[in-house]
Amino acid sequence: MGPADVEAVLHFLPTSRGGREAPCRAVAGSWRPLCDMGRRDGLNGVLVEFIGRQWVSPGETVNARLQFLSPQLQHRRLFEGMDFKIHEGAVVAHGRIEKVLNAEMRKPE
Repeated sequence: MGPADVEAVLHFLPTSRGGREAPCRAVAGSWRPLCDMGRRDGLNGVLVEFIGRQWVSPGETVNARLQFLSPQLQHRRLFEGMDFKIHEGAVVAHGRIEKVLNAEMRKPE
């Protein structure tokens, strides 16, 4: 994984609410879900790295770093406190941006 674009908190849905059936592993960008950042024209692929752990089970919360695969789609759009969704076909996690690391993605005040 290259430089992260944002740090975020991810809240994984429990299996009973449509979340994953099994734990998720994310080391050095090994997990590549789709991210819904509120654009009308589609989802953005991301590389995800969990901070301080390798595995997260359904229903758990984790801090993570995200690197967007098409960063131009998020140019000047992101801000701390922004909510988003992580998809694997269906929504498997809800996220909130804690820190925008890529200055080109930061929404102007």
